Amino acid sequence: MVRKNHSPTRRNVIRSVAGIGSLSAFPLVASATGAADSRERTKYYEIDDDGDLVYIGPDHGGDNYLSKAVSGFNKAKGDGEIRFEEEDGRVTIVPVDSTESVSSFSSVTTTAADCSGRDDYQTRLHWQGLRHIFWFDDCTTTEIRNKLVGGAVLSEVAAVVANFVPGIGQGAAAVAACAGILMGGGATLLTANNEGRGVKLWFHGPNLADIDIYEIRTQ
Repeated sequence: MVRKNHSPTRRNVIRSVAGIGSLSAFPLVASATGAADSRERTKYYEIDDDGDLVYIGPDHGGDNYLSKAVSGFNKAKGDGEIRFEEEDGRVTIVPVDSTESVSSFSSVTTTAADCSGRDDYQTRLHWQGLRHIFWFDDCTTTEIRNKLVGGAVLSEVAAVVANFVPGIGQGAAAVAACAGILMGGGATLLTANNEGRGVKLWFHGPNLADIDIYEIRTQ
């Protein structure tokens, strides 16, 4: 299923992509209440005794893009860039220099003097389900694009997303899903939609292993 945009511009044609790799072909539709309830029941990651992240979600141990992100998360943690926290059975990722409390509904916006746009993350209840929204400023978008052009693997892209988005407690599964979308869309989507202000990317959960509808557009 491809999200349909009204105006037939080139940007609209390549803004959205459906079916990343072997992901489900069924759209995500849920009530706002159902999305919130499912989000609380779904657990994709846990923290082991060494403080590293372990994927325990659907098809764990298999060729799953959520599980592939683990090595990137753990490397970023080992490099001192991020840390993991767990609250109410939900693992979140927080950059080590963040002083913000862990909350999936809080928001922090950062803007570097030489980077237009913002790096940010929010979740909103939507009629199609829980909507995850990522913003990447021009510098972050360029960094991700360059990694994709250079042949980066998913774990590397996931580490960049986890490190650059402000420390607002973004869920590990949401970060991995975002990285999977970026890998699926490739550098072309980022280049086409970054007009010097960065990009905005959204997709729906809570069933992050079955992402079919997403959109990337300029900020």
